[in-house]
Amino acid sequence: MEEAKLRAKEDANDKYGGLNRPIYIAIATIIVLGSGLIGQAVRESDSVSLIVFLIITTIILLIGIPTDAEHRRKRKAYQDYREIYHGDASRDQKARAELIAEFSIAEIDTLKHRRVRFWLPLIVGGGAFLGGAAAGFLITLGLDHFIFDFGRSDRKVAFITAIILCGTPVAIHYWLKWRNNCMVDVNGGDLRVNSLRKQLMEIDDKPIVEAPKTDREVELQRIEQEELKREREAEAAEQAKKIAFNQRLTKWRDLRQSLVDKFAVIDNANFTLAEKSKEVYVLDTPYLQKLWNQSAASFKEVASGLIEKSKQESKDISFTKAIDELPHLKTLPDHEIFCRYDGDSHGGHTDFFSLQDGSKTDGFLQFIRADRSIEGLFEAFYLVFELPRIGAFWHDFYGIDYTYIASEAQVLTELLHRHFFDKYDDENASAILKMPSGFMICAEDDSLRASLMADEANTGVVELSVTISKDGKITSNIDVFYQAKRVVFYS
Repeated sequence: MEEAKLRAKEDANDKYGGLNRPIYIAIATIIVLGSGLIGQAVRESDSVSLIVFLIITTIILLIGIPTDAEHRRKRKAYQDYREIYHGDASRDQKARAELIAEFSIAEIDTLKHRRVRFWLPLIVGGGAFLGGAAAGFLITLGLDHFIFDFGRSDRKVAFITAIILCGTPVAIHYWLKWRNNCMVDVNGGDLRVNSLRKQLMEIDDKPIVEAPKTDREVELQRIEQEELKREREAEAAEQAKKIAFNQRLTKWRDLRQSLVDKFAVIDNANFTLAEKSKEVYVLDTPYLQKLWNQSAASFKEVASGLIEKSKQESKDISFTKAIDELPHLKTLPDHEIFCRYDGDSHGGHTDFFSLQDGSKTDGFLQFIRADRSIEGLFEAFYLVFELPRIGAFWHDFYGIDYTYIASEAQVLTELLHRHFFDKYDDENASAILKMPSGFMICAEDDSLRASLMADEANTGVVELSVTISKDGKITSNIDVFYQAKRVVFYS
């Protein structure tokens, strides 16, 4: 097939290629005329020559561009025929392709003849009139100079008469001649088009005998049909998957609306939590985003710098400076928090410990106190669950690779994509369906509690929570709602 296309292209280049394309001829004509007229216009500052050149250029392009379009259409028709001719088509198929090409080319030529049948005779007649008028003018000039010696008024009349008498018959003669020639071309083209159309209709009425296919062609056709079948089956499966997903989405959205309670929304830091009321609140999503992107940004920047310094220098680095970036948390007096990066080419994490009077204690949360406020709860949550992720590398992401479920849309998309809701019969799945989305806050006895549902890549669906006691101590907890049956390989 590719060889047939190449040979057809070569045939089309031989017949319709090269520099004989109308647009090339038009451009060459413009260049030739322009070299003289523009040069004269520049040398003599002659605006008339420039205007004449622009007019001639416009006329040439108006003629050349449509003519070139017709030329390319004829080339395309011929190339399509030659491609079938060089292919494995039968004799009938080749004959039909040749007729189609001839029919297309004949139609294009006939349309061209119809377009020029008025303008071409007019142009030729006008040129003939100018030639005859010039001849009459020269004859009258000779008679006046050598024989008659006309007076001034008689000379003018003689010139006008000679121009009319000599130019008009010649113009009429050539106009009629070219008009007849154009009409002959139009009529001949119509006859040719009708004849080819009739031949095509006769061929189409007969069954076309296809060329026998080789074993390789049969095999290629079978492979192509199988590939097409697989593509259609894949498209159908993908479409069915989308439909099923949308059906599940609607089902679980309606179910959650009936199961999940509605809670009061907190949208600013001035909200006062009612102590011991056990009333549950949820942070407004934009407000939570603001705390995450602004309040925690400076802490994350300082913490990242200190952890990177410990990694580069391979030593303990004081981390108290980073804790100070969280204004609603404070380190106990006489305690200093340190960090040390521990890792190799397969993963890495950061260990934290505290020093008091030279005594080292692993961990640091027990030496941090938090304000009993919305900001205090958020900063405690960020410190417990986000700090271990800062600087973690490769395999040490196991167990802390969270996707926080901070909005109802994420409950239905993040979890639904992971097929958790397909396990609704599981005893833990109902807990997921009933669990509210977002950053939840409530007062429990003398403590304040904040929680957020998340999907940990290897663990499953979990509830991450922090609690601030009456004296500001921070404790944390992770409840697994749904144990994932998957393992993520980090690479």
